[in-house]
Amino acid sequence: MTLECPSCAAPIDEGADVCLRCGRSLSTLALGSILANRYELRAVLGKGGMGLVYRAFDRLLEEDVAIKVLRTDLSANADAVRRFRGEIKLARKVSHPNVCRIHDYGEEGPLGYISMEILSGQDLQKALKEQPHGLPEAEALSAVLQIASGLQAIHDVGILHRDLKTANATRDERGVVRLVDFGIAKDLLSQGQTAAGEAFGTPEYMSPEQCRGEALDFRSDVYALGILAFELFTGDVPIKGASPMATLFKQIQDSPSFDAEPGSRVPRRFVPALKRALAKAAADRFPSAQEFAQALRSAAVSDPPVTSPTAPAQEIEKPHWVPGQRDARKDERIYLPTDVVLKKLGPGDQPEKEERTVAHDLSRSGMRILTSWSDLEKGDKVKVVEVGGDFSTGAIVRNVNRGTDHITRVGIEFLDNRAPDRLVGTDKTRRGPRTSGPHPPVQARNSGPSAVVSTPPSATPPRPTPTAHPTAHNHVSSAPPHRSQDRPSGGRATVGTRRGPTGIREEIAKAKKLIGESRIWEALQALATAQELAQGTPEATPIRIMIGETQALNPALLKAAQQNLEDLARNEPHVAAVHAALGRIYWSAGLAPKAIDAFGRVLAIEPDNREAIDALAALRDFNSNPR
Repeated sequence: MTLECPSCAAPIDEGADVCLRCGRSLSTLALGSILANRYELRAVLGKGGMGLVYRAFDRLLEEDVAIKVLRTDLSANADAVRRFRGEIKLARKVSHPNVCRIHDYGEEGPLGYISMEILSGQDLQKALKEQPHGLPEAEALSAVLQIASGLQAIHDVGILHRDLKTANATRDERGVVRLVDFGIAKDLLSQGQTAAGEAFGTPEYMSPEQCRGEALDFRSDVYALGILAFELFTGDVPIKGASPMATLFKQIQDSPSFDAEPGSRVPRRFVPALKRALAKAAADRFPSAQEFAQALRSAAVSDPPVTSPTAPAQEIEKPHWVPGQRDARKDERIYLPTDVVLKKLGPGDQPEKEERTVAHDLSRSGMRILTSWSDLEKGDKVKVVEVGGDFSTGAIVRNVNRGTDHITRVGIEFLDNRAPDRLVGTDKTRRGPRTSGPHPPVQARNSGPSAVVSTPPSATPPRPTPTAHPTAHNHVSSAPPHRSQDRPSGGRATVGTRRGPTGIREEIAKAKKLIGESRIWEALQALATAQELAQGTPEATPIRIMIGETQALNPALLKAAQQNLEDLARNEPHVAAVHAALGRIYWSAGLAPKAIDAFGRVLAIEPDNREAIDALAALRDFNSNPR
């Protein structure tokens, strides 16, 4: 990767101490150096219009973070810097599962930097390169609704995104989509500080008023969200010219067609909502991202059911529901994220705190909810209130899963009211193709064992051959899959799921089958369910090992796999199987020194471990006699 001087953007060599063009000292940017006596710079993650992005270890938070070091020329305008600092303060108020968390802003000499959450997974632009005709309908809808939820959260604190696009939305292995690069520092780039010929924003996603250089409000982001939704459904942006300038003129003058390719690939029931979001006049668009999302959600669930023309429609008696009753129709749900406010209740059922967030996997009697809180426990009482709707209910926490991504996934059971049809979105309330379960049918990526097992080039050591079922599976007893009648078919844990060894074995057996079919994302969903069911049991660690090794089967998730198992190795330093799995992943990635270290740790715990002995012999033989 070619690095750039943060002052003049001239190319610099990795490890250089001084920029040869402007003479600026680069010592603070050297990998291994400490920025602001806090951040140890460990790797370069990328570069953009505002500067370089590093992976760093935050000595205060004791975790890896992303550090964006800003170009020094961006600080020339004092008014812009003052506004920028104000936006950072606003951004730090945003705590939402669909938004990348901003930790801090600081300065060291002429350098300004932003510390933020480091994300795993793949951005949606790369996902569309693997699926050039668009994501599956349910998957695309889920992503748009999550992005809209995150966008509304940053709008609520007064921030415009101004550069919303698929490249700025990252999806992790569990399907959670998060916005990055929102609002902050855009003022710096828009105050005449951009390079010659560089347009502020991305023309394919810019609203007409943004193309004309007019004042913007939230409806400009709604326009960009409409472009993004169009792209996720079809694989193409609706408006694109032969050059950036031609694209700007088309954004001002042309309206997208939904009758010809690629617009004809947008599902018909979503076309009215997309047309309104893409209106040329801001006054004709949805006034907020939340209302756009509500229109999409309503279109997905409000089509009348198909009845036989020869038989009169019969009234169906609705069964009486009581708290704790299992939902027999869970397997008919459509996956529709919903904006809610979660309130934690204390003594006397008085709210202690609240958070706006997003709920997934809604059933009649419960839901899974994402939260940044780490203090929720099984048995806690909460209240859930739909944002922009009339559904609210008291609930009780039934299970809690704290992920390494700092998101807590909470399964709750409703106590007062059951969810209405428009939120549950059962297949019987709509026309169209049936989805395969409560989670969208994620298409198998171009991954699987063949994506990792290949003939290694001569410059790399011989690598282990991962099987379709990672060796960590051997630590968990397996049995033929057995599906309980009260479980959804999509593999996601829900309220009412039967806990215990049988449920864990079912999910592991499902995951093994999906891995054998190279359906890695779906396998990870099954393993996430198994991990949730295995909390507090001896199976929890082997399942987490299995998740890491399954992630490694997809090249896009290899870094996430390494981080996952490195974190586990820190928490479980005396478990040989953890270090062995980490060694195999390092080996597959061509990181021979790290693999040697990992297998050495295995032998320190188990001196007779044959796998570690053989691996170290092969790795050391390669280092002595490289081919």
